[in-house]
Amino acid sequence: MNLKNAMEYAVGSSAESGSMQKNRQPVWKAAKGYTIHTESGIAERLESEDCRRDYYCTLHFYLSEPGDILRLQNDHYEFAVATYALQVEDRYIYTYDYQPEENWTVYRQDFSEDCFRREEYLAENVREQNALFQREIQETVCAVQEKWTEDTLCFLLLTDSHYVVNGTWDDTVDNLRQVTEQLREKGLEAAGVIHLGD
Repeated sequence: MNLKNAMEYAVGSSAESGSMQKNRQPVWKAAKGYTIHTESGIAERLESEDCRRDYYCTLHFYLSEPGDILRLQNDHYEFAVATYALQVEDRYIYTYDYQPEENWTVYRQDFSEDCFRREEYLAENVREQNALFQREIQETVCAVQEKWTEDTLCFLLLTDSHYVVNGTWDDTVDNLRQVTEQLREKGLEAAGVIHLGD
């Protein structure tokens, strides 16, 4: 089902939207007979044929920024929103456990049958900023600088990369760029990147 005639998404004017602004007008698509599991946040197919006839669920994630508005254009519908934080659960970082939907976000436990509405939804979530990357970049540059000698051949090592929802592809490329630039500022040059795969 294409929800174009049912839903409207108004992109907010938040300064935090920044470069994300250009790609944030979603094309709504929903699958008939699905809903969100209230405890896990995972999309699931409903068992009852009666329920499947009445429920639709988007199976994709849509990035929202503070100030974005979701509103119905057709009052024959009601909707509810499940939200996810742009964080990764520790067990997916520090173990070989894999999230079933390749979804590296944290469900905020905010979806329930009582949340269905016709009133507009205002996104108030603030995107979590992670200082971890900056700390790791600084530690990497310092470690290279401490170990550098005249005959050093330095490679940046990339391991365990995965293509997932809320993965870190863009962050990874940006981090590699920042490490390279900061090394150059100190007169040091990385010879390349070694990627060990996923």
